[in-house]
Amino acid sequence: MILLAALLAPYVAFACSALNSGPRKVVLTETVCNSVRFLTLKLGETNRIVLDNDRHTPEQITLQLRLPDVPIAVIGEVPENSTIGDPRSTILLSVPAGESDSVDVEPRFTGQFDAACVVTLRAPEGLRIIELPITFQFVEN
Repeated sequence: MILLAALLAPYVAFACSALNSGPRKVVLTETVCNSVRFLTLKLGETNRIVLDNDRHTPEQITLQLRLPDVPIAVIGEVPENSTIGDPRSTILLSVPAGESDSVDVEPRFTGQFDAACVVTLRAPEGLRIIELPITFQFVEN
């Protein structure tokens, strides 16, 4: 019995940590912004949108997420330059190269909502700004 408990201990610890791991995460990186067009958030759950700019192209300066006019509530601290409304809010996350930021949100209605990843790059002719469209889908559990 002791041997069985010792063998199962890592699995039990993993299951408990997975159950208590906090909000469901949706992570955006420069690579994700370049390749993914749909991201899903679940209605009735706290979802953590993470803008992770730790890995980036050498010429990149900033990475932004613009999620305008969506039926979403911010749980906790509101990101700078975001506008919180009832029932719609505008979320703006912006991080320089090498950094990350996040916001916890809870969708209020189902549907599809347009957003954009904005990548600012250094180019020989000056700054270059690339806006990449992304659609957020708010779905029921």
